[in-house]
Amino acid sequence: MPRAVSGSARSRGGPDRTFPRTARLRSAGQFRLVFAESVKKTDAFFIVRARPNLAGEARLGLAVSKRSVRRSVDRSRIKRIIRESFRSARAQVRAMDYVVIARHAAVAQPNQALFDALRSHWRRFADHDG
Repeated sequence: MPRAVSGSARSRGGPDRTFPRTARLRSAGQFRLVFAESVKKTDAFFIVRARPNLAGEARLGLAVSKRSVRRSVDRSRIKRIIRESFRSARAQVRAMDYVVIARHAAVAQPNQALFDALRSHWRRFADHDG
């Protein structure tokens, strides 16, 4: 039975803050291309790799491993934060494939510190020329 959906971001007049399948990196091949040939930016909490794409829109891939983030509840929280940050920045960032890799230090940080770190990454990639 289909679920009723209360108004989307689009119907509320705000920016499109959805995360459709077309905005995700889903296959191993897509991730391989980004890892093989990309620009890398790092900080204490994340490594962000980006590679220009021909899709015409920014796409996101997540790499939050058990090795760096042991508890599943922490992995889920970090992934939620990365996705939400990307949704907010998606309209401003360039059409590239982005892979965000979480570092162990991210686990102990409050959500706002992680959002701030990601915002800084999105800004740096928006300003980057290559």
